[in-house]
Amino acid sequence: MVDLLPDREVETSAAWMRQQLDLLVVSRDRGGTYASAAAPGAPQATQCADRFHLLKNLGEAVEDLLTRHLSASRKRQVEAALEEPTPAWQETRQPRCSRTPEEGLSLYQQDRLAR
Repeated sequence: MVDLLPDREVETSAAWMRQQLDLLVVSRDRGGTYASAAAPGAPQATQCADRFHLLKNLGEAVEDLLTRHLSASRKRQVEAALEEPTPAWQETRQPRCSRTPEEGLSLYQQDRLAR
């Protein structure tokens, strides 16, 4: 048997639950509407999350954990790379913005710029 309620209001749901004398479990979503309705409408019933929302909660928790773990891992990799000395075979360069116009120019270019 399926009953379709006219709306999702707390009082409508609570009134329907009060009519169900043998109601022992209320499976609901994470919204507060049905929690607010189940407390006065079926105080004898145990409230629990449905399977969909249990899996949704689990998925969100795992996603949050992996995001934090990945962020911490990337931070450690960057810190390790910054602490690592530059290999002798690899040329060290300074950013272009830190150079003066004369740096890195040939003698001919410096002479020409001076004129």
